[in-house]
Amino acid sequence: MPVVCDFAMIQGDNAVTIGDNSNISGWTEEFNTGGRYRDGAAFLIFNVQGLTATTNSVMVEVNGKEVGMISPYYPAGAFDERHKNAQHWYTQMINIGPNVLKNGDNELKVSPVRWDGGGSDLLDDFRLKDVVCFFQQSA
Repeated sequence: MPVVCDFAMIQGDNAVTIGDNSNISGWTEEFNTGGRYRDGAAFLIFNVQGLTATTNSVMVEVNGKEVGMISPYYPAGAFDERHKNAQHWYTQMINIGPNVLKNGDNELKVSPVRWDGGGSDLLDDFRLKDVVCFFQQSA
């Protein structure tokens, strides 16, 4: 049986913030993988900004199952004279193992992450955009 690749755009170029001031319980979004090839491979791509203060990774779940972690990236928060302290975007990919994706509606959850900065600021605020699920689909 021929197999092709398809994708589901979960979050476009409009960034979502997860942290102390927004989505403090995490960010949840539904997406559809209709026609998914039952034994096919799948992976998630995230563009991440601002995950630079913590040493902890962010837990990612699909349909209530942990599929991987988004790791902090310290050089992305480094001072850049040309961009006046801009927080740079970086890309992370997570493989989705077998028996996780459904042929139809799925739920992605990205958890908040604590940092050891102290005070009333308990979470490392970070942003996500261009979140995409690529999956194999029956032709």
